[in-house]
Amino acid sequence: MEFDFIDVFYTKMAEKGINWEVSGLLATDGRIISLGSDSKLIGRIFELISYNLLQEIADENDFILQPSEQQTVYPDFTLMKSRGDCQKIAIDIKATYRKFNKNGELKRYSFTLGSYASFMRNGTKNIMFPYYQYKKALCNWFCIYKE
Repeated sequence: MEFDFIDVFYTKMAEKGINWEVSGLLATDGRIISLGSDSKLIGRIFELISYNLLQEIADENDFILQPSEQQTVYPDFTLMKSRGDCQKIAIDIKATYRKFNKNGELKRYSFTLGSYASFMRNGTKNIMFPYYQYKKALCNWFCIYKE
């Protein structure tokens, strides 16, 4: 039976009651410090929130979880049985903005693919392992709403 990462991920989120709404950083004196509008910072916070959940899934299913050591390298996380495994799972975290128009409706939005464009042209550039070793590529999208 094939490992269904998406089903396991959502089941684990439900079990733990994970809420992805983030208001800011909590200072030691109790103040909440706003995250501002830097999507890279917000994306990194979602990576940090995801890490423990991903590590638990890896441990329970005999996988190795390898986080990326650089922001410019795809993917953010690799799930694999071994370094030579040719059925790796790429897990990438993306954050973008959703804006409302004057009528209160959500506008269309866009996002960048970052290093995705690099390794698609060259299977080893800006990617943690050679592209051919990945069986699946999964993205977690987080949207930040702005007025």
